[in-house]
Amino acid sequence: MRLLGSDNLILTGFMGTGKTALGRMLSQVWRRPFIDTDKLIQERTGRKISEIFATDGEAFFRRLEQRCVAEWLPDSGAIISTGGGIVTIDGMSEALAKKGVVVALFASPEVIFSRIAGNKSRPLLQIEDPAERLAKIRELYASRERAYMRSGVNVMTDFCSVEELVERVTKIYNRACSRKSV
Repeated sequence: MRLLGSDNLILTGFMGTGKTALGRMLSQVWRRPFIDTDKLIQERTGRKISEIFATDGEAFFRRLEQRCVAEWLPDSGAIISTGGGIVTIDGMSEALAKKGVVVALFASPEVIFSRIAGNKSRPLLQIEDPAERLAKIRELYASRERAYMRSGVNVMTDFCSVEELVERVTKIYNRACSRKSV
């Protein structure tokens, strides 16, 4: 599949919507580096995200995300997966749009719940009871949904294979890049 630009592709969305899986696959198909902002923050600070949340709080972590976008991300040629709350920070949707083509991934709370069921490393979901965990996912998702919708082109990932998403996102990317060149 031929690409029509060299802009970054930036994947946003709630946890469990497929940002990392899709980003890794696109990296292979497009032959571009894959950058996960959470991993980049961990590398630059030498600390795990859960430790940053526990020690310094969410507000401090959000400032690190802002710094990551402003200073640590390349200007072009990469596929970037962002943390789930990055677009909730004032001005971040605009900052991401300046860094590349932004695609917001969506999934239903039930699908998200099933995708992250075994993952205990989510700082905002340290809840053992499954019903309470699903309720927390619904609550967080509802509070962020508008920010995701405004952040970029919206793509629903429920019941789509990664291969289908690669095709769909490649078309979105090429369309966005061809508009910029006109």
